[in-house]
Amino acid sequence: MGIEKSAEAMKEYGRKMSLCMGIMMSLCLSAIGLFSANAFTPLSLLLNFAISFTVISIVSRFFNAERIAVGVLENNSIDPGSIKGRMIQALIVDLIYSPIMTFAMVTIAYVSASKNGNDMPYIPILLKGLAVSFVAAFFLCLIFVPIFEKILNRKAVEEK
Repeated sequence: MGIEKSAEAMKEYGRKMSLCMGIMMSLCLSAIGLFSANAFTPLSLLLNFAISFTVISIVSRFFNAERIAVGVLENNSIDPGSIKGRMIQALIVDLIYSPIMTFAMVTIAYVSASKNGNDMPYIPILLKGLAVSFVAAFFLCLIFVPIFEKILNRKAVEEK
């Protein structure tokens, strides 16, 4: 029974971490994308956030980036709490989520702009978006994963 409870607690922790990271990444990357495109408005931020969060929620159902990152760290005997471990974890999360989110958001923006008669070069915009997204998401993961871990671990201790 204790093992089952522990496994369920880990799944719940993973769901909460995915939710926290999904909200933060969607909001931040949506804002960064809109600012870099000179298209920021509160309404566009809400719309991009909703789309981005939906995409990341779907992707996180199929790929548990946290579990993959922890597995890589364990297989290479790297301490997850070390700066090296945190950087590798941030890179893995970034490599899983950023391309998918960027591709979806740039494609939606491209289709929308094309419908409004704006002729935009798709590939250069996608490549710029990927570059900005990779850098921003890496640092966001590096900064926020430990913060969310502390918050979730504190709540787990308080619930016991």
